[in-house]
Amino acid sequence: MAEENRLTKEIAEQFLEDEDSVDEAEFEAIEDAAAESVSKCAGGLSLDGLTQLSDAAAESLSKLEGALYLNGLASLSDAAAKALSMHEGNMYFESLRFLSPTAEKHLKQRDGEIKLGWDAVTYDFNSMAEVVAYFSDVDLLTTD
Repeated sequence: MAEENRLTKEIAEQFLEDEDSVDEAEFEAIEDAAAESVSKCAGGLSLDGLTQLSDAAAESLSKLEGALYLNGLASLSDAAAKALSMHEGNMYFESLRFLSPTAEKHLKQRDGEIKLGWDAVTYDFNSMAEVVAYFSDVDLLTTD
């Protein structure tokens, strides 16, 4: 099995010194300490290669000033969504395919543009009560 390409704190520090020295979009995973470091980046950050994101890393990335591109993520935990809902810049999740109703609620409550891959999102309902609660906000057309 191939070793995963991980953004470490050392690479993040190199990136902060010279943004052209590192292609931040090539990394599949990010260490929590690296997320804390790159959150200090001026401007937007493209981490489109990430296929996983810890809750702690999401908390750090939420502090970034500028657009945040996480187009490689297929899913997002409730805690990560809550943390990222505090991000004030635009966010992009083009590959997102799994999102719980709780995570979606967190993301919907934020200000700023958010682009999600909604066309194939699968919702995670644990009971019929959750389905009813989720869709209680939806206006249904009725015919007489």
